[in-house]
Amino acid sequence: MGVAGAGANAVVSDASTSFHNAAGLTRIKGNELIGTGGFLNATVKFDPDADTPIPGGDGGNAVGPAPILGGFSVHSLSDKWKLGANLITITGAILDYDDDWTGRYLNPERGK
Repeated sequence: MGVAGAGANAVVSDASTSFHNAAGLTRIKGNELIGTGGFLNATVKFDPDADTPIPGGDGGNAVGPAPILGGFSVHSLSDKWKLGANLITITGAILDYDDDWTGRYLNPERGK
């Protein structure tokens, strides 16, 4: 976060470079393994108004608590050849509105 995302594709600081810039791995010396973790507690609500065509509620909080995990690895085959891998969670994909949510028919999975 030291650069606040500015130049994230160009900055080479550790194995997490593999996420934005695989070519940058050639600047990493030796082997690296990094694990990261965090916790997200978000609030996402829908705000229906008088023009909302389907009756129902606001859906409540569609997100709530979720873990954020990541792993990054670089293995040096030589000075010019590296193998890199990363595994991250995408917690923003967790949306679970209440059953009476006014937008339930706009999402095919929730309308069943």
